[in-house]
Amino acid sequence: SYFSRVFPEAAIEFRVNRDDSAPLAMKFLADRGWNVDGYRHAAVFDFDDNAKVYLERSQGLARMNTLTRGPIRLWHWSHRWFMPQQKEEFRVDVSPAGQVVGFDRELAEAAAGANLDQAAARSLAEHFLGEVMHRDLAELEFVDSVSEKRPARTDYSFTWKQKDVDLGDGSLRLTVGIDGDQVSGYREFVKIPEGWTRDYEKLRSRNEAANIVDEVPWILLCIAGLALLILRLRRRDVPIQLSLSFAF
Repeated sequence: SYFSRVFPEAAIEFRVNRDDSAPLAMKFLADRGWNVDGYRHAAVFDFDDNAKVYLERSQGLARMNTLTRGPIRLWHWSHRWFMPQQKEEFRVDVSPAGQVVGFDRELAEAAAGANLDQAAARSLAEHFLGEVMHRDLAELEFVDSVSEKRPARTDYSFTWKQKDVDLGDGSLRLTVGIDGDQVSGYREFVKIPEGWTRDYEKLRSRNEAANIVDEVPWILLCIAGLALLILRLRRRDVPIQLSLSFAF
């Protein structure tokens, strides 16, 4: 009756498994005009552990399960296509519900591309959010942008906050990357407050210190038990055959 209270568990509804999610990821890349034939493929089930802990502790397990079934897509199958000794590779994240929740195209720094201004690059990112990821821009609040000049192109990263998701001091955020004049990445993540992170690190530090202190009596007890066993063996006070019969 009280198992879930003693051992709280996150609820995940799997509509697609690893094999089912791979074609969805490949279709997403093909729709963007990228062909991964000849690439090596690897896949793993992944999630942001820090975000999971933050949601559990700040929202409670019941609301976290509600959030992760809706606006926050914490869990995903992460698929990667790569070639040995080649910088360019692709990663696509597919949720257990079969939705693409992130992707990344890794390019060499020297790869050629366009040098868009910030307004044009942001327009490209907003078009991707609306047309590809089906996000309502009216529900998003623009947070910031970062630009980086490469040898033969200019890269941008734009971040928005989901306005209708209340996480207290935290927030659900979306990031779109632009390499030259192409959308090169998309990520959904939980922005964790720095104050909460510092407090949690202090808590973990105290727990680890307590664990070390707890181990000292255990080590002393083991040493004492070993010393007592050796002493009993020297006195021939241990029924070895009887002990071995219980052991086997």
